[in-house]
Amino acid sequence: MKSRYQYRIYPTPGQQTELAKLFGCCRVVWNDALALIKRVDISSVLWWRWSL
Repeated sequence: MKSRYQYRIYPTPGQQTELAKLFGCCRVVWNDALALIKRVDISSVLWWRWSL
């Protein structure tokens, strides 16, 4: 049986600033990784995967 919980947080103004920085960095890393994946040639990825 799966259950879920909902949480609500009320950060202080300083915490809001730090959270905004954290999520901004996470977004940059995600977008860079996604761009790298889109740029990689699929044939080289398949060769690497099967050569392990």
